[in-house]
Amino acid sequence: MHNVPKVTAIREPLCSCHQDQFRIRMWIGDAKMDRYPVYLKDFTQCPGGRLISGGPDSGEAFREQVLRPAIRKYGVLLVDLDTGSPLTACADCFLEEAFGGLVRMLGADVLPALTFVCGGPGEDDVITARKYMWEAVDAWRLV
Repeated sequence: MHNVPKVTAIREPLCSCHQDQFRIRMWIGDAKMDRYPVYLKDFTQCPGGRLISGGPDSGEAFREQVLRPAIRKYGVLLVDLDTGSPLTACADCFLEEAFGGLVRMLGADVLPALTFVCGGPGEDDVITARKYMWEAVDAWRLV
């Protein structure tokens, strides 16, 4: 029988003057992690293709407008890939450009900075996003 650690998560405001901005404070067992939440559904409910030239809801736009600024400001993120739609998941090209591109730009150090969650039709998107991040690390090592 496996001993599964207890996971605790609470939502708390960043400060008293910004009640609309909050962070997720998580504990896995005794390890405590602070993660700033990023919600894909706040960016779009219909993720598009790879590049901004293909539309405003692209993986490139998500990376440049949401992910990179949040990593610079908060350091570690809790990325929720739920689109808010019961029928919509992310296209592979969106995930590759957003998350593989993030690794190509910021390096392998970004891997532990991202924790993913998702419910609904996008649950496989978490696995796919991580896959593209590791592929970008492998490609970077070969150069």
